[in-house]
Amino acid sequence: MAEFIFGAGRGRSELVYLNGGASGIGGGVIAGGRPISGSGGFAGEFGHIRVDSAGSTYDDPESGSLESVVNRAALLSTALRNAVNVLNPQVIVLGAAELAFARLLADPAG
Repeated sequence: MAEFIFGAGRGRSELVYLNGGASGIGGGVIAGGRPISGSGGFAGEFGHIRVDSAGSTYDDPESGSLESVVNRAALLSTALRNAVNVLNPQVIVLGAAELAFARLLADPAG
């Protein structure tokens, strides 16, 4: 919400925020100028999007999820691509760690 009100998403009515860390990747969605929270308040868990059904089991709900099958570079790019394709936001705002990582991917020499 801070990015929507004060930061890079200010003035936008359609926005996706992505952040992540050692525990995975999550975020938030603003649609029509309103936050999308879902029925339990957990909307925006992009890392839990199923991307590989081969080998998935009911015993492990995380098997086949984005977080479980890709490396960090692919995780970021896949999450971005999915957010754009599904939500068609005006802007995607990256958390500080993801922004630094995206810059590293763009220019590995620094």
